[in-house]
Amino acid sequence: MTPPGQCQLTAREKLRIVPAIVWGNPPPVPLRVLKGFGEWLRHDPLEPHWHLGPFAVDAQLQGRGIGSVMLGTFCACMDGFKALAYLETDKAENVRFYERLGFVTTSESLVLGTPNWFMQRQPAQLTSR
Repeated sequence: MTPPGQCQLTAREKLRIVPAIVWGNPPPVPLRVLKGFGEWLRHDPLEPHWHLGPFAVDAQLQGRGIGSVMLGTFCACMDGFKALAYLETDKAENVRFYERLGFVTTSESLVLGTPNWFMQRQPAQLTSR
């Protein structure tokens, strides 16, 4: 999870990765990578948010509730911070999983030819007793 204001690469970080993208790749590859980053950036919320991802459970351990506990803990933290949470997924089967914990799809787009879902979750209203 990345705190507000830190989920996008700085100009210096972008410059540092350019050689890795360009070196040894044919010209279309760096352009494709830049296009993918641009598409993700276009969907990034303007308001302060915590960015979750990448998030995964090893395939051999899936179905045991590990991901639900991890995501539930993240959501409880966001509720405590009263913070917007944001993520992207490129797996249709994950959309329902995230929806169960309050995420809603705000947009969809192809990124490097792969469908992506961009999702946000508002903090739950905490009740005091």
